[in-house]
Amino acid sequence: MLTRFKFRYVLLAILWLVPMVLLLRSLVLERHWQIISDQNTVISQLENKIAVQKRYIDRINEKIMLANNNDEVSEEAARWRLGLVKEGEYYYEF
Repeated sequence: MLTRFKFRYVLLAILWLVPMVLLLRSLVLERHWQIISDQNTVISQLENKIAVQKRYIDRINEKIMLANNNDEVSEEAARWRLGLVKEGEYYYEF
């Protein structure tokens, strides 16, 4: 059975522990939010890099389409691949 003296110490311990637990919990949660925020920043940066690479791929695909539609460029590419380029001739790939 708790006496008045013991009850006072138990109450003081509880009153001290509750704020400490809440403080530690808030610090841990704050750290987790910081980690999540950092990860969101990295995700955003990577999405931007992906968008840049997609635009680059689109430009290359456009060049390929133009080259495939241009008979002169197609002929030069075919000659180069078959080894039919004469000495002194240069093949430039765009």
